[in-house]
Amino acid sequence: MTTSISNWLRDILPRTPGVVRQVAKREFINTAREFYRQSGAWREVCESVFFADGDYQYTVVPQDPESEVIQVTSVEVNGIPLLAKTERPLGDRGAGTPTSWFPTGPNTIEIWPTPEQYDDEVRVRAILIPTDTATMLPDFAYSKHYEGLLDGTLGRLYGHPA
Repeated sequence: MTTSISNWLRDILPRTPGVVRQVAKREFINTAREFYRQSGAWREVCESVFFADGDYQYTVVPQDPESEVIQVTSVEVNGIPLLAKTERPLGDRGAGTPTSWFPTGPNTIEIWPTPEQYDDEVRVRAILIPTDTATMLPDFAYSKHYEGLLDGTLGRLYGHPA
């Protein structure tokens, strides 16, 4: 379930006379992106992830098309967490049962070593933020973070020179 950004704009626009609606919306999205980036409060568990034999790279795609992954926090295989590394392990890439993973970008990871026969259940946990063009946020944004997002947007708008 999602909630429209217009729910916040109904309270922002009367408090900022003369503001252009698109400017208020832009500042709201910037506020939401900053809030969720710094708090890590928007998390998702990607359940149906499968690595093909010989495939060691994976791009995490969030379920919500109006969100983007900014960080992968953990990877599990059959309920057992893989060891998180900050960079590629030393040595040649071998093949076998994966024991660790490392980030290669905000939404991409590699597992180590390369899987040989792999049909296990993989679960990836990630932190999300809204996209630049988002028009909706998840319901919990409205029920739990409404005032924080409202106040942050108003603070940004009150900081404008006009």
